[in-house]
Amino acid sequence: MQIVSISALSAFVIATAGTVNASPAAHDVNIVQRATSHHRALVRDVHAAAPLKPRAVSPVAAVPPTLKKRSSSSKQKRCRLRPTSTVIATATETSSAIPDITATIDGAGGNQDNHHHGSSTSSSPAPSSTDSGNYSSQWQLSLSHAGDSFFDGWAFWDQADPTHGSVTFVNEGDARNEGLAYVANGQAFMKANTDDNVGYRKSIRITDNHAFNVNTLLLMDAAHMPTGCSTWPAFWSNGANWPAGGEIDIVEGVNGQQQNQGTLHTNPGCSASSDDTHPSSGQLLNGNCGVSNGDNTGCGFLDTNSDNSFGSGFNSNGGGVFAMQWVDTGISMWFFPRSAIPGDITAEHPEPWTWPSPFGHWAASTCPTNEFFTDNNAIFDLTFCGDWAGATWSGSGCADSTGFQSCQDYVSAMGSGFTEAFWAINYVKYFNQ
Repeated sequence: MQIVSISALSAFVIATAGTVNASPAAHDVNIVQRATSHHRALVRDVHAAAPLKPRAVSPVAAVPPTLKKRSSSSKQKRCRLRPTSTVIATATETSSAIPDITATIDGAGGNQDNHHHGSSTSSSPAPSSTDSGNYSSQWQLSLSHAGDSFFDGWAFWDQADPTHGSVTFVNEGDARNEGLAYVANGQAFMKANTDDNVGYRKSIRITDNHAFNVNTLLLMDAAHMPTGCSTWPAFWSNGANWPAGGEIDIVEGVNGQQQNQGTLHTNPGCSASSDDTHPSSGQLLNGNCGVSNGDNTGCGFLDTNSDNSFGSGFNSNGGGVFAMQWVDTGISMWFFPRSAIPGDITAEHPEPWTWPSPFGHWAASTCPTNEFFTDNNAIFDLTFCGDWAGATWSGSGCADSTGFQSCQDYVSAMGSGFTEAFWAINYVKYFNQ
């Protein structure tokens, strides 16, 4: 595998309100973290896979002083260079006979109906069955990862974490044997090891073999996402020869964050802006998307519409659907809580033009999508500490709440702190016009 190593820094500021509960499995929803920057220092492969509600007034208001980017010399979130060569490998076909080890995950009687294991509420409802209804969508379903075959077409990444996390990503065989990746009750689970005194903690990172381009609508339905002190989960994509192929971060945050952040990373020359036709309802954190002179902060929007688009709030609310649309006029992102998923989504006839304003819209007028993005591959991962979660360990309240002054020491010692560190995915679907 040929890897290009790039060290890139970005700025990130987190403002905390309240404190974090002693147990990272139940962070106080009053913790609200704000990011002005995006992304981690990564290593990307040169070779990409073969094709594989209120509306905000535009332009977006300026970022308050407390949210502005700090100097690159301070510790903050960094943009990871993300290897893509693993997408060339063919993922082993998922066996329909995967043992249901839900009881091991729940740690509370093994309730088979509890899709978001360990969360504070009852199980989230399964996605609605499809019904064409009277929808007249121009979007057609082209690929779906769901149910027993979810892991078909994904490659497991088992190299070192480019974001310097306290994590050991495991291959598919070890992931299945150790119960870290499996399908149960129609949901795909990806989780962290929960043993004590492990050094680096085992976790999952997978890349979709399918490459997508402009005129793509990508939907991801999750009932549960990893949460807790030291966690850094993300659902994102990137293209070849980073940053030339672009990077689209759809779901991301750290520690006790409760609001999701979407961010783009590109070659120099792309900037974030919304327009009157496609306003953004979220908060613009940084306008420069381009990676230049060691700065790869990226251009991000924070979903300030609610406190249930990320973390423990997301899980206790039953999760929801994230949507990313990439068309000639720009890139847009939405989040729909479980109780507010549009009927056209559940019917598999999405009509984005009928949805509320996206929390983030990057207009093509200042960032031509066809110029800055190509052949992106979707990725799920869960790392710990590293260039973002570790750098903000004390500021997030985690040092005080856990009693560990070092993020890495906590990750190594406290297996009980990671019972909520797992993804439970209903589906990933691609639509094309």
